[in-house]
Amino acid sequence: MGHSSFGEDSLAANQRAFVELRDCLAEKTTDVKGVVLVPSVSVARIDNVKATAKQILLVASYLKLKVWSGLMACCLINGVLPVEGSLDLVDELTTFDGRKISIGSTAAHRIRSDLREWRTSERNVGLIDPISFFAWCEEEDIDTNYVRLFREVAGCGTGKMIGILPLAEVVRYSFN
Repeated sequence: MGHSSFGEDSLAANQRAFVELRDCLAEKTTDVKGVVLVPSVSVARIDNVKATAKQILLVASYLKLKVWSGLMACCLINGVLPVEGSLDLVDELTTFDGRKISIGSTAAHRIRSDLREWRTSERNVGLIDPISFFAWCEEEDIDTNYVRLFREVAGCGTGKMIGILPLAEVVRYSFN
């Protein structure tokens, strides 16, 4: 697949930085009794950074794609891994953080709602590049934690909070 207009060099450098961070943080940070071995960093903070790194690597991999389908885009902006074909063909969905959720969940309903809006949009011409999809989201006032996360990672965010992910860590690795 081709690459989007997000800077390839910047994207690759940020992915390498996150892989290094993830690998570094994967090392044991507490001893057998649970005492923190890195006293300047709390275990909770390390867990937040690990979760952030994992989700940003995932987001970056989708930003590298030149085009998205409407279903893929609607899944992504709701924090759900894209499904093949149709939501009607699956019993459960997987979130960015690896949780399995029911096809009847709130997230699945939001995906369907966004997809209905997308399908009636003038911008719906089949496959769409991520930048154009985010422009459509802005026009339609679709603002989810994951829209903000994608925009921040792409280097065009607003600086608003992104759910439970530490914004400082996301901005630190944005594509400038």
